[in-house]
Amino acid sequence: MVEETQGIYIHIPFCRAKCGYCDFNSYAGMEEQMAAYTAAVCAELRQYSGSADTVYFGGGTPTLLPPAELERIINALAAQFHIASDAEITLEANPATFDRARAAAYRAMGFNRMSIGVQSFSDMLLRRLGRLHDGAQAQQAVEAAACAGFTNLSIDLMYALPEQTPQMFRRDLQRLRGLPVTHVSAYGLKVEEGTPFANQQVVVEEEDYTQMYQELCALLPDMGVEQYEISNFARSGAASRHNLKYWQRRPYIGLGAGAHSFDGQRRWENICGVADYIHAADKRAAVEELSAQDCLVEELIMGMRLTKGVPETLFEQFPGGTQKAQQYRQAGLLHQPSLGRLAFTTAGFLVSNTVLASLLP
Repeated sequence: MVEETQGIYIHIPFCRAKCGYCDFNSYAGMEEQMAAYTAAVCAELRQYSGSADTVYFGGGTPTLLPPAELERIINALAAQFHIASDAEITLEANPATFDRARAAAYRAMGFNRMSIGVQSFSDMLLRRLGRLHDGAQAQQAVEAAACAGFTNLSIDLMYALPEQTPQMFRRDLQRLRGLPVTHVSAYGLKVEEGTPFANQQVVVEEEDYTQMYQELCALLPDMGVEQYEISNFARSGAASRHNLKYWQRRPYIGLGAGAHSFDGQRRWENICGVADYIHAADKRAAVEELSAQDCLVEELIMGMRLTKGVPETLFEQFPGGTQKAQQYRQAGLLHQPSLGRLAFTTAGFLVSNTVLASLLP
């Protein structure tokens, strides 16, 4: 059991429809399983206890779960954990299943941070992605959350989409100037095997991907939304405390189908299938014991996602790491954000996988 203050992630795998790009553990047309699934999550919760300072409901579409079921999980959490008075409690929301009444209900339950899956404000692109909302609904969802009292508001955006031009993405970014958004998670499209986009042979144009990422990294800071991670930007004090636990290798418990957990030395994952998860007495599918070398590699890979980077001394732990780091600095891919630390530049983030692979044994 994890003893120190931790994060808690609850996975809600239900969706109205599966988007063409999505390879997450999510399922459409399973509404009849929601009550049983909630009961299973609450049962899993009773296996844990301790203190938590972040809680994150992700999916899937958590706002598709009836508010009463969400409240059951919240109450079960409060019964098992001491939740810090200043805890960050996040709910992911889909604009298609979100309105002012629901926003007010979520705020009353204790949620204090919303993450809204906007993806784009372009109706054409939203249709291409298979989203169920349009641009107007996306804006209305953000405004509904703000009206309900949410002052910590994140949105997801996507770029390098089929038929999306850099000018279209720039318009999406400019739309943020008039919205009460404190955090932006922006992801370039990756066509994952087994998704409808892969079957349709959707191609991501590398040149467009590069240009849009560079504009993202230039325009958002100009609006006061600073980059702190390869894909995440926030106003002062609004960085995702929960997601920082992943990147800083701090402990977290994952509850629900397919959720992952970490206690510093072990990782474990839950059964993925909804029915299998509901009926299994032991929800875990696999446990991985991490070696000292595994931890070192993770520290480098996860830490280099952040704009503050990692201590330079960490590079010394890998064969030829110091020399390679110097070469990458000379090439403009690494820089020193503060004394004794190394981090990726914008150009470096674009090739970060290649750079990190060259450092690993």
